[in-house]
Amino acid sequence: MKRYEILDEILAHVWSYVEEAVHGRENAMTTPVFATDGPGARTVALRAFDSSQRSLSFHTDVRSEKVKQIGDNPRARWVAWDADLSQQFQFCGSTTVHTADAFADEMWASQPEENLGFYYKSLRPGEPIDSPVSCIDRDVVSEEEARENFAAVRTVVDEITWLHLHPEIEYRARFAWDGEAFRGEWIVP
Repeated sequence: MKRYEILDEILAHVWSYVEEAVHGRENAMTTPVFATDGPGARTVALRAFDSSQRSLSFHTDVRSEKVKQIGDNPRARWVAWDADLSQQFQFCGSTTVHTADAFADEMWASQPEENLGFYYKSLRPGEPIDSPVSCIDRDVVSEEEARENFAAVRTVVDEITWLHLHPEIEYRARFAWDGEAFRGEWIVP
């Protein structure tokens, strides 16, 4: 198992890992936990990554509780644990919800049809129902209405924490954005 000992090498590894999750869909960052302030933590599907903007993105129903929580406090954390690598990845930053702008339009257009079916619901997520059914109803909810239910969520990362439970040693690094670049430091695991 590779042991990383140079901070710049770790940062490159972390970003490469995220990039691989978006395109390969085979590592733990494909479905990280997205945590908002308070009790809000849930697994999401990473849908986009832009290294030049330091951004991670997913989509959700605009009527969901997470959208409200982001509105209350835009600070959020993404966490993934990769058991095969014995590494934890955490990304923290300011999060925005996009509904009727170019970013949301682009994400909607880039998704395969099967990823957009969730938005063909007249009921909001978390609303009580009588039986375990999907509530997706393309005969009742139009594409226009489904698009109105769609929100693209983007976090601009300003802090990264990485932990490696290597067989020889456990070690951890933190990277903070200083306005121009990420600056790394070793921290106690």
